[in-house]
Amino acid sequence: AVRRGFEVRRPQIDGDEDVVDGFEVVGLHPEAVGVEVTGTMQAILSRLSVRRARHGIVLTGRNRNVIVESVQLYDNKGVGLLLDKLNLHQVNISDSHISYNKQGGIVVRESEIRNIQIGNCDIEGNMGEKTPPTANILFDISQGSLREGAIFGCTIQHTNDAPNSANVRFIGNGPEDPRKVGNFAIADNSMSDVATNIHLQHARGITITGNTLWQAYEHNLLVEDCAHIVLGSNLMDRNPDYRAKTKDANVFKDCTDCTLNALNILATRGVPAGLILENCARMNITNCTIRRCQNGGILLQNGKQSRVSDCLITEGEKNFAIRVSGGQEIQITDNLVSGDIDVGPGTEVSNTMTVY
Repeated sequence: AVRRGFEVRRPQIDGDEDVVDGFEVVGLHPEAVGVEVTGTMQAILSRLSVRRARHGIVLTGRNRNVIVESVQLYDNKGVGLLLDKLNLHQVNISDSHISYNKQGGIVVRESEIRNIQIGNCDIEGNMGEKTPPTANILFDISQGSLREGAIFGCTIQHTNDAPNSANVRFIGNGPEDPRKVGNFAIADNSMSDVATNIHLQHARGITITGNTLWQAYEHNLLVEDCAHIVLGSNLMDRNPDYRAKTKDANVFKDCTDCTLNALNILATRGVPAGLILENCARMNITNCTIRRCQNGGILLQNGKQSRVSDCLITEGEKNFAIRVSGGQEIQITDNLVSGDIDVGPGTEVSNTMTVY
């Protein structure tokens, strides 16, 4: 089913050939795909090395209970692992190197997927400087849906000079039919050296915890039009050994019903504050440590029914600790800060207390 130096024909497995193990594939034709999987039950792809193909591995059509493990997908012209027009329940992707593929590392498009686990992988540099914007892990669910899964224990990084680069990006259907991507955990990963480390758009029901994020040229976190996001115990660091001129912004826009707890945010640059919330409702921000952020600590603009409590915000450069501009039913209490708590005119804030 798989040959070294193949031409245009694609190695393909179906329901009668459901194990591919221990092959190297080197593409010689510009349209060649390393391995394509369709119509399978319990397919296993293991110990494969694919390079210089159009895409490394493609899952398409209807499949169930797929395992992709211990693969090397390197220097392919398109995507490392592409899930395209796929109807799938249960796929495990583990213990693999997926690096320097030009159009994305693990990419989902126009698919209906339940139960996807990505664990213990090294996923690096899967964006070209002249290719359309993509990500090391991209779930583009502008058509279809994807729910139930996790990204855990991975190192995900590079390349910052690719257009609109991201390490993890979820794109839902849009505001007209939102929340088609979610019920997901992003946990215990290390991410760096892109424009945006984690980008969520039109997503619902995602837990982001235990991650180490740094060297984000634009955003560590960009969360847009999302609901029911839990963001807890994450580190957004600026280690002096990394001398890159990054912004490292953390932004929520048009979001509702989110909990932000135990964030450690250090030294954002060139952005209005370390943590920014715009046009959000029912946001609960507690127990965060925000230090040395240029311009300010926490900025809430046009919020509703939200609170900030028990945060430590110190050592800003010429700046406010918390600023609230517009909004109603905002509570700010029991924070230890250096810098002002600035409440704009016409803003409804209760229980404001500054403890020095």
